[in-house]
Amino acid sequence: MSVHIEADEPSYDYNNVIYVLVGPQEEASVVHENFIGAKSKFFAAACRKEWLDGVRKLVRLPEVESSIFKSYLNWIYTGHLAVKDTVKSESEPSAGAEHAVEHAAFLKLYLLGYKLDDVSLRNQAMTLMVKHRFQPVPSMVKLAFDNTPQNSLLRVKLISSAAKHWSRTTFAKRIADYSSEFVHAIAILLMRQTKISPFADFLEMLPGLLEDEPET
Repeated sequence: MSVHIEADEPSYDYNNVIYVLVGPQEEASVVHENFIGAKSKFFAAACRKEWLDGVRKLVRLPEVESSIFKSYLNWIYTGHLAVKDTVKSESEPSAGAEHAVEHAAFLKLYLLGYKLDDVSLRNQAMTLMVKHRFQPVPSMVKLAFDNTPQNSLLRVKLISSAAKHWSRTTFAKRIADYSSEFVHAIAILLMRQTKISPFADFLEMLPGLLEDEPET
């Protein structure tokens, strides 16, 4: 029985792996270099590093949540970025709480894309945030602004979303809940009386929130 292999099919070396210790508990994952290095410039550099013979290639990500990294690995291997199975709470959440957990996972996946220098992950997470009507609650805004540069497209999304949904009265009530940087950016939009489109139109803005991905 013969097996036909197309000449132009990609060749993967499944023997080369890198060990990743995730979170403060250092939960271990073993990942094929070909897969993760093709997505993440961070891991591509780690895989190219000169390692001593007999020493495992090891990367520690102490600030990353294990469930978020599992979602990332699932996406690398299957092409499907899912969060529901990895962010379930111990008790049955209400619909609103479930959406909040899901939205937080989208945000954390986007920030993981920054940490691992993975543009395609950032774009996938941004697409999910827009389609699921991500709401910029204070804790998520703080997390985003603490971990992204000033010109981040994520900040554009958060500021635009808040300005679209908030009236001037709502804005005045929420000033104390958010960072001064975030409040200042929204104030500029409101003072200019910028017309923020309805959500259906905002979906059309999605391509402008995505980054150019490197050719592979």
